[in-house]
Amino acid sequence: MVQVMAQGPALRSPDRPCRDQEPGRIHAIPGRSGTLACRPRTMAQSDRRLQRCRTQETHRLSSGTGQAGKHQPVTENRYGPLDSFLGRDQRKTGGDPMITVHRPVPASLCLSIALSVSMFAGEGVNRQPGGSAEEARLSPAWADPGILYQMNLHNYTPEGTIRAAMQHLPRLARLGVNILWLMPIHPRGRWIPPEDILARYKGSPWPAPSLKPFNGNPYCPWDHQQLDPALGTTGDLKAFVNQAHKLGMKVILGWVPNHTGWGSPLMQKHPEFFMHGDRGQILYHGPWKPIARLDYRNRDLWDYMLKVRRYWIEQFGFDGFREDVAAHTPLEHWRWLREKLDPQRKLLFLAEANDPKLIGPLDMCYDWMIPAVYWQILAGKKHAIAIDRYLTGLEQKYPAKTRFLRYLFNHDQNGTHRGHWQARHIIRQLYGAEKGPGVPTHAQKYGEALLACMTLQFTLPRGRPLLFMGQEIGFLGRVPHNRAQQSPDHPIIPWHQPPQPQMPQFYTALCWAYRDHPAFYRGTYSRIDIPEHPNLFAFTRQTAKDRVLVAVNLQPQAAEWVLPRNTLPVKDLLGAATPVTLRPKVEKGKLTLPPWGLALLQCTPN
Repeated sequence: MVQVMAQGPALRSPDRPCRDQEPGRIHAIPGRSGTLACRPRTMAQSDRRLQRCRTQETHRLSSGTGQAGKHQPVTENRYGPLDSFLGRDQRKTGGDPMITVHRPVPASLCLSIALSVSMFAGEGVNRQPGGSAEEARLSPAWADPGILYQMNLHNYTPEGTIRAAMQHLPRLARLGVNILWLMPIHPRGRWIPPEDILARYKGSPWPAPSLKPFNGNPYCPWDHQQLDPALGTTGDLKAFVNQAHKLGMKVILGWVPNHTGWGSPLMQKHPEFFMHGDRGQILYHGPWKPIARLDYRNRDLWDYMLKVRRYWIEQFGFDGFREDVAAHTPLEHWRWLREKLDPQRKLLFLAEANDPKLIGPLDMCYDWMIPAVYWQILAGKKHAIAIDRYLTGLEQKYPAKTRFLRYLFNHDQNGTHRGHWQARHIIRQLYGAEKGPGVPTHAQKYGEALLACMTLQFTLPRGRPLLFMGQEIGFLGRVPHNRAQQSPDHPIIPWHQPPQPQMPQFYTALCWAYRDHPAFYRGTYSRIDIPEHPNLFAFTRQTAKDRVLVAVNLQPQAAEWVLPRNTLPVKDLLGAATPVTLRPKVEKGKLTLPPWGLALLQCTPN
């Protein structure tokens, strides 16, 4: 049984917007060179214009050149075209009564979901589109077999320093992760305008009438070119990156291109780099009042961002960036930045977005919605074939070279979190509310199926897996964004305690199975149809020299299944690392999985 650790331990082993438009949307007006001036209006005029703007469902994006040019209406969408992937308007489909299709509005942003079950091919194998060819290799090449590991250095250890986190690098190398993602390490926002000013202006005049102290989080950067002194020195950071490289791991830096904290050095020196409203005020972004939004219509801002990114690469050796709210930065900027900063594509750019247009300038995007598919299956609302249909929808929507970051937990969705911004409508459907005591935490949503779902995140096609710090020892408690008070005796992540039974062994075996078998990150994908067990999900991943069978039992009953002749296993890739209660049994051509069980089996090639 997989248990949630509240505390747990050390591994001892190896637009100026369309005038007066509200700042919570992406806004832009036809660009013009020079500083943008604002003509004062009365509050009544502003309120009328604001009301008109709020009724618009489109905004204009400038060409990004700073000159007047063509503009394309773009339908508003906070998180990109998959934000409403599963939709809000359920309609029952004809075939499986457990399958629902959700049709969000606007339809132009809906991911097209394939409803028909593909025809069976040979030995009970259901070959999906794209299963006829191996996956394109990820650029950069070193990221192809990538397993990401997210770290918030402020709260990773009781000391909250780079030097303390360095002590964990050998352990992480033994675990098998090979890309460390550091959450932003810049100084954090220190000030915020008073609430009445923010409410009146949807931002603040600048210079601000007053500022009050504020304890910002990593995504409220104070200075993009500085290291937070609370973490240590620049020498410590260089030593950390160098040590990671020696151990065979790359390091990418969490980057916030969209905004800064109020009163930042950049705001003081270049207020023209920020988005201004109709009355000359600097605007905050969306519901996040502690941040001031940058204005990428100003090409000088592009040059500034290029310069500070080069600093981190050249001085410290970072191998790429994780781009916060990447969809809010103009696509033309991403194209320009990639050509200027990394024309040979040696860096990894991970977009916190799911917009297909970003693939090309950036390398990977998020798969936000697949956890919600698991939740619906585990809640008895769908059958496991929903996973396959979801993958078909991704394939239809995204370029073939797209790679998706797949996870169960991250800094936004820790184990104790109940809500989920992108899947809030699914949570409402399942539990009657978006959050609150009646909504299970993320860890509780998976329950005993946690490791089965994590196995899918590692093995489904076109994905790259992510482990969140502490997950590898079974810790699924809350890790706050802000620097928290902790001590060696009372750390946030209980590295000093014995790990949750079997967790280090399981995650180590899973990571190394993934890295040792290119079929998992490059092979074809073929689902195996098992009609007698609608919640037993099985598929093969295969290259010319490597073939593996993945099977997970997403139900509380055991399942027995006669293996197809061409998938007879020769080796259990996880073996004794799989908890006994989840371990598969292969006997006389049959595979038996216990409730919530899982199997990774190497098979004889065709």
